[in-house]
Amino acid sequence: MSTNVHPTTSPNPGHRLVRWFAVIGASVAACLYLLIGVGVLSVGTSTTDGATDLFAFGALMGAIYAITAVAVWRLHGRLILAAIAAFQLIPLIGYVAFAGLREPPFELWGVSIKVAQFAVLVAVAILATRAGSAGATVASTTASAAAEGRPA
Repeated sequence: MSTNVHPTTSPNPGHRLVRWFAVIGASVAACLYLLIGVGVLSVGTSTTDGATDLFAFGALMGAIYAITAVAVWRLHGRLILAAIAAFQLIPLIGYVAFAGLREPPFELWGVSIKVAQFAVLVAVAILATRAGSAGATVASTTASAAAEGRPA
């Protein structure tokens, strides 16, 4: 019996829309981070003495958000979605907490990324709270189909 709910076969069309919203938000964040990393977008300078490796930062965060987009699309468990939502808090809080270490403290691309990350947070939190009901519906449908000898 399978409890995996694929976004294109979810019994609730609203779940599909929310999932797409999260995937697009994570993809936008990934792209912006990568563009910062390669120097296409400027996010200002560090006010500390230590050099900041924007390429490594942008590549790492871009990869993390690309993986986040894939994870949101493919993984549907309540705990996994809750973990993805909780992870979103780290860069959101960190951006504000370390604002004094950048000049300017807040800039267009950083704020744009935070908007995308907040969209991911909200969408994934919605999916996590609704994950049990959708999974149960698909699981019961699959189980009843198997019991009757017909394909799910």
